[in-house]
This record gives sequence, structure tokens and C-alpha cells, in this order.
Amino acid sequence: MPVNTAAADVVNKSSSAQLQAAARYREKNKKELQAKARQRMARHRARLADLPDEERQEHREKARAWDARYRQRHASTLASRQADRRAMSYISRHGCDAWLRRRGGGTGNEEEGSSGEGGGSEEDDEVDRTMLRKRLAQRRAKRSGERV
Repeated sequence: MPVNTAAADVVNKSSSAQLQAAARYREKNKKELQAKARQRMARHRARLADLPDEERQEHREKARAWDARYRQRHASTLASRQADRRAMSYISRHGCDAWLRRRGGGTGNEEEGSSGEGGGSEEDDEVDRTMLRKRLAQRRAKRSGERV
């Protein structure tokens, strides 16, 4: 059965436009949306505080079970994010070259034949350095609220 690409393009464009419009709305009304979310969470916490102790304990147990299931299902993603956080933290304190040395890849600055045990090529080290600089810039921009 042939695929009508024109119709597919219209659907993709409209959904893309909707996503962009939603993103613009969220950006434009960020403070109001955050205030509404804070109020919603305050109402939720107040409802939980009004519950009897047994129900509150049951709610806590359900939340813990849900959290455990989520962590189990997404273990690899969470582990890679945690590894990235640790690497970025180390790099922000000690620098990219120190992280590359620690990782065993060398820095690309050593003379030929004297690179570390891992002995990555200079091209690989430069790619790693470029990628890390980009990630650090994104991280700094995210912390300061800028767009990348």
C-alpha cells in the first residue's frame, strides 16, 4: 500500500507547529505556569496532610513502589545520566585534560609513543574534548537559564 507522503508531511508539519507553539507558550508564560504548579502541589500536600495516618502511610508505600519500578525500568538511562553528571562535575573542577588523563585516554598533548595506558588517538581525544566543551556550555547555559 503506497504511503501518501504529502499527507504525512502535513501531519508532521502541523504536529511540529503545535509543539513549537506549545513551547513558545510555556516560555512566554513560564512564571504563571510555575506559580500554578506550586499552588497545585501545595493543595496536594494539604490533602495528604489531612489524610489519616494509615492512608498517608499507604500513599508513601505506593510512591516508594512506583519509584522503585521506575528506577528498575530506567536503570541504564539513570546510570548513564549519573555517570555524565560525575564526569561533568570532575571536568568543571579539574579540566578536560585531567579527565582524559584520569580516563586513561591521554590528552593528545603527549609526544608520540608516550600516551597513557588506554592510548586513545589524538583525533579521539579532540572529539572527546569538543564534545565535553559543548556539554559544559549546555550545562552552564541551563544553570543560568539561557537558551543554547
